[in-house]
Amino acid sequence: MKVTVIGLGAMGGGMAQSLLRSPSVDEISGFDLSSDLVSGFYNDAKAAGKATLTLSSELTLDNFVNESIDVVLIVLVNEAQCQSTCFGGDVNLLSILREGSCVIVSSTVSAVWSKAAYEQFAKKNIQFCDCPISGGAVRALSGEIT
Repeated sequence: MKVTVIGLGAMGGGMAQSLLRSPSVDEISGFDLSSDLVSGFYNDAKAAGKATLTLSSELTLDNFVNESIDVVLIVLVNEAQCQSTCFGGDVNLLSILREGSCVIVSSTVSAVWSKAAYEQFAKKNIQFCDCPISGGAVRALSGEIT
């Protein structure tokens, strides 16, 4: 399975590291607006033999997500960031991902937004799951969040 984690902060970074250790994940990339977080995670993925893409110096969504990705895990700060990533502008997850892929949102979003996002992705036969998380950064890193 090929995975991209969007949002490599305290929670997303820990979740990305847990996925990096998973035998179910063959390739993984991480996208964030912090070049330090992106390059650090890329180096970890490369060392594990699971780097999905070559590291781009340009921090744009389409340099970290392409139609070969099976699952995108979004761990952003708020609904507005999720909206922009999923549906904003000309380059967004809806425009990039292929039929049969899956988007998992673990950010704080409203039920109204989640339902609307599900409906938008369903039009392209992309699976969508609103998956709230709790447990903090330490538990995210150890793979023990709920």
